[in-house]
Amino acid sequence: MKRFLTLSGLLLALSLLAPMARAAEDAASADSDPLKEKGLAKQGNLYVLPAETELNSGMKDMRALKRKVDEDSKVRRKYEDQVKMAKNAIAQIDFERRKLNEQYLKESDPTIHNQLIAKMNILTSNMNNALEFKNTADGKLHGLGEETRTKYVNQLIDLAAKADDAQKKYEELAADEDVKGGLEKVNATAKIKMKLGPSADFKQIASQLKRLRADIQSDIVPVQMENHVPSVEVTINGKLTRTMILDSGASMVCVPADMAKELELVPGPNDRTVRMQLADGKVVEGKQMILKSVRVGTFTIENVECAVLPESLIAAQPLLGGSFLNNFTYRLDADAGQLHLAQVGGTGKPATPGEKPKPDSKKAAEEK
Repeated sequence: MKRFLTLSGLLLALSLLAPMARAAEDAASADSDPLKEKGLAKQGNLYVLPAETELNSGMKDMRALKRKVDEDSKVRRKYEDQVKMAKNAIAQIDFERRKLNEQYLKESDPTIHNQLIAKMNILTSNMNNALEFKNTADGKLHGLGEETRTKYVNQLIDLAAKADDAQKKYEELAADEDVKGGLEKVNATAKIKMKLGPSADFKQIASQLKRLRADIQSDIVPVQMENHVPSVEVTINGKLTRTMILDSGASMVCVPADMAKELELVPGPNDRTVRMQLADGKVVEGKQMILKSVRVGTFTIENVECAVLPESLIAAQPLLGGSFLNNFTYRLDADAGQLHLAQVGGTGKPATPGEKPKPDSKKAAEEK
């Protein structure tokens, strides 16, 4: 015989189930942990964010990179001193050799001629030795520590940003009513009172990262791409702004003859002749000189070596090469049209914040 549930029976069953449902709901509510839901975890008597563990791990890697950067810097200074010493020796030998050559041209006595030739041959040999010494030191300098320095800069910037985000998150959590309620509930029965982070270690790390981050000056410079060739706006000697091709393969800044004239940069007989390989592979001779300053974005580097190209290269393009770029950790993002420059307490002199290259009047007139 089948039994059917009457309406009154159904209502009675629901009335009995309602308290049970509420009890289950209250139990679930009691089991919910707003602190855990906010991503906080216990650490001693603190509730901290997972970012603290990530920062601790990242700092170990960063400190190892920093030690390597410091070691590379010491080695770099040694080779830079060797290059400087060799350049001074080359200049002195070249001066003495030219003086002897002047005497040779004026002298008619064959015996004295031979003596002068012998002396010039010795100087030539010394010149070759000095050039070989300089080239060896230059070769050891090339690329020294660049990869480690780039890794260090990127790691430091990433960790500093992570620490800033965590600090802001802690400030938000401190004002969160759910978090306050969760702590009150925990502390109602806890023998040791629990608090919201950050931990003392986090504060120390954040302070250290802030200090180290302040030692890194960085800028993002717009890059123009034409036929896959990058170029940037460069201000030379604080007065002339030109678009220069970004050429990391060039050992120094290259200045065409017409541009050198505008800068009143006139090569003399005492300026050393250097051989340069241009972007198209052509090898030319130029005169090595010094630019008072080269500015890109907010960075200014003083006393920059350059090669003044011969007048025969009528269509030569100015190149921004290693004598400027090697002062930085740099990265070209061709797709975004950006050159990222960064300096770790380097020798570069940053321009006044907000100061940008002033438009060159001649160039502006040409564009109009």
